[in-house]
Amino acid sequence: KARIGGDEACEPSEELRLWMVQLLRGDLATRCAKDHLVAYAPDIISVVVRGLDDPFHEVKKETCRLICDLPTLVGSRGALLEHAETIVKGVVRNMAHPHYKVRVLLVSAVDAVVGMRPSREVVDKLVATILHEATFDKARQVRGRVYECMASWLAIVEEEEKVPLEAGAEVGAGVRAPEPLYAEILLPFYLVGMLDEEREIREVSRQRLEEVCARNAEAGCYPAGPHEDGGEGGNLVRRMVRHHLKHIAIVCKRDSAEWTKNKNLSAARLLRVATEIAGRDMDPYLGSIVPLLCNAIGNENEDIAQHIVRCTHHIGAACDPESWACTLLDTLNNPKSSIPNRANALVVLAGLVHGCSQTGREMGADTLAALASTLASEEIRGAGHYAINNQLLSVITNVLEAFGGGCGPVSRDLYHVLLQLQALRDDDALRSGAVLVTQRLAEACGYESAASFASGHSEDLLRVLCGTCAEWTKDSPDQFVFAALVFNCSAEVLARLYDQVTEVFCSCLSQERDPHVRLETLKVVDRLLEDQDRNGFIRPSSMRFLAEVLLPPAVWQAGKTAASIRFHAIVAIGTFFREDLMSPTELVQVLIDDRYQLLPTIHSSLEEDYYADTRLCSCHTLAALLNCIGTKLTNDQKRLVYPELVKRLDDSSDKVRIQACATLEAFVGCLEPDYCETNTGYILKGILIHMDDTNPEVQEAVCLVVEKLAKVKPGITRGSLHEVREQHRGVAFIDRVLGSM
Repeated sequence: KARIGGDEACEPSEELRLWMVQLLRGDLATRCAKDHLVAYAPDIISVVVRGLDDPFHEVKKETCRLICDLPTLVGSRGALLEHAETIVKGVVRNMAHPHYKVRVLLVSAVDAVVGMRPSREVVDKLVATILHEATFDKARQVRGRVYECMASWLAIVEEEEKVPLEAGAEVGAGVRAPEPLYAEILLPFYLVGMLDEEREIREVSRQRLEEVCARNAEAGCYPAGPHEDGGEGGNLVRRMVRHHLKHIAIVCKRDSAEWTKNKNLSAARLLRVATEIAGRDMDPYLGSIVPLLCNAIGNENEDIAQHIVRCTHHIGAACDPESWACTLLDTLNNPKSSIPNRANALVVLAGLVHGCSQTGREMGADTLAALASTLASEEIRGAGHYAINNQLLSVITNVLEAFGGGCGPVSRDLYHVLLQLQALRDDDALRSGAVLVTQRLAEACGYESAASFASGHSEDLLRVLCGTCAEWTKDSPDQFVFAALVFNCSAEVLARLYDQVTEVFCSCLSQERDPHVRLETLKVVDRLLEDQDRNGFIRPSSMRFLAEVLLPPAVWQAGKTAASIRFHAIVAIGTFFREDLMSPTELVQVLIDDRYQLLPTIHSSLEEDYYADTRLCSCHTLAALLNCIGTKLTNDQKRLVYPELVKRLDDSSDKVRIQACATLEAFVGCLEPDYCETNTGYILKGILIHMDDTNPEVQEAVCLVVEKLAKVKPGITRGSLHEVREQHRGVAFIDRVLGSM
């Protein structure tokens, strides 16, 4: 003790310090009687403490071996127990030693101390600290030794004790069944080892736990319940875990809230093993476990997240859905829940529902309705966050897998969510996935196709959307749902629902609405008009559609925003005529009816100051109109049209000039041989000057108009060409037209 057991070691030689510990462990201890060594227990402990802190690793290792031999050498457990805390504190200080062999022997030293049955306080405060580090030690030898020791500690059973009898109880009824002395403290640590990185450690840990539970059962620990068989192996383990489940839940909650990765991972592993073993016994604790799952599932560590997902599968497979659904729905419906919190809750919900599908568990009709209603709420399906959208699709996929045909009563709400996902613009994969899941939902509900399914739900959904469309803003999710719904319906369904569809269009296109809503609506209208599988529903009411939907937003109004809206309206009108959605006879009626003001509206767009593209699209639109009406265009209407087109040949944009020529070609197609010579002369006078333009593309475009006009009115065309031939710098295009006549 004087050389190596004092506060400061006097012996500078490492070899001598090692020899002294070996001497104490060897000759001195074996040659002295145990009752004599008891008197020197404090001095031996002083040497042990200094030996553990010795900088020479061989001294540390020999000291650990000495600790392992102390119970045999001293013989008096009581004499050593009073120093148990001191020894364990020395071990705690050295558990970070870089040599794994030292750490293995330190664990063995703790094993010897715990074997002396120290107080639970020592185990809880000091041994547990060692276990927190050792269970995640980088050396598998250390971890293997830790779990081997813990298995033996779990088999230390307290002695039977008497508890006071309650009034009226029978004699002997107060005898409490014995329990493993440290099970409540150690079991959570041991269960973590059943998911160790090393396969051998995992398998051996499970086997040892079954053996320990079998021995404890023989000692009377954890008796079976009144309706439970005695069981073997896994059943015995389940009884042990069930007995300590409350404490396990507390440990999981505590460690998952820590900031260290190892404690978070420990909590995730523990919860996964506990949910796997406990099964339906988890029901009473789900009120605290489900929020824990929601918090832990968002951990950045992938391993932790994977363990939590497996926990949800175990709970979903074993527990009653009524026991976890309410907690999750409260989280989703809480207005204070953030987007990440809701996304995490949806991940947990998807996992739980998937677990239900594995065991065929049914969810009550009211609970399923509440779940579907929550998913379809604007706050959830309209959150617009990728994580939420992705998990919504996963939840609905798993709901269909788990409950199949039972989804019929809630199919409208589920369809509402899927339409929201189909309306996404920047995620093709998610949108395609939503289309496929919609098909599966239709099949689960007994429909032949997604179109027939849409037909069965469109009227109800449109009724809902019509009731809210007046309140839509640029961020309202229902405006995108409406677009998706329209493109899910067949032409026959849209024809039946024409009034409801146009009611939404008219409401969203009214002048007082948010410009963003008006623009989005016009884009939807244009897409619908281009869709040849669906646009046929407009033909029976084409005049109404033109007057009520297309023309009002195309009317000129001041401002750049109004100009943008006007551009999209003109594009939609052009698509309307290009797709032949109005017959020539109906178009004649529209043009002669001053209430429509179709030509004046297009002419005003040809004069657009803000955007050259509006002038360009107006030329396209007028060309489509002229192609539709053909020779039924009246002379008065012709006198209104051609001056506007000739004027466009002086446009600042060559693209507009070239398209104006193409529109003039369509206009010439409306002329007949007896058309007025005077007006034909005016047309030629306005366009021939541009056949000498500096841009060859413009020259070519004008030449094509003149060639076509020459076929209808050859006489005046030939005369006009001869008049300007001498004035043009180049005569190639003039000669080309003359040569074709």
